[in-house]
Amino acid sequence: MQQTNTYKLDLIEPSDTFSADPLNGNARKLETALTGTRADLERSLAGVKSGLEAALAGVQTGQDQKTAELSAADAALSARIDALAGRATALEAHKIAVGAYTGNGREQTISLGFTPVAVLIHVGSINGSYSALAVTDHPAYYLSPEQHQAVIVPGGFTVCSWAEAVICNRYGCLYFYVALS
Repeated sequence: MQQTNTYKLDLIEPSDTFSADPLNGNARKLETALTGTRADLERSLAGVKSGLEAALAGVQTGQDQKTAELSAADAALSARIDALAGRATALEAHKIAVGAYTGNGREQTISLGFTPVAVLIHVGSINGSYSALAVTDHPAYYLSPEQHQAVIVPGGFTVCSWAEAVICNRYGCLYFYVALS
């Protein structure tokens, strides 16, 4: 898996097996960087303010200069904080849902509270392990598109059951899913 040059965020390759771990790792890296950067900037500004206040108290000459420096530092900090807040907002716009459902042998809709762009469904048993991937406008199907097993719908995804092949909704089986917006 490749990484970005500056922040070493994981880049998902088309040939990679899908896993939420790289996305979750990226989110943790961004959270750590944003939290540390904000704290560092606030400490830095506090130090600048303290130093400028001491200099202004002891020396009347140059007061206007120091006030201008403090204002510039405060404006720079505000701009950085606003930029970091914008990045956090953009990251929060994407949603990940991880969960499980029990197959009922007939069509059922799994509600997520958001409409995903991709859903990965997995089941494992002593007879084997099966996975299905549905993406926007492309349901997961078995043999032919008419035999769709999972399809994305507004607010979640629907799993179906075909007599010939039940991959995503066999009665009584426990299925696990990861959904991304």
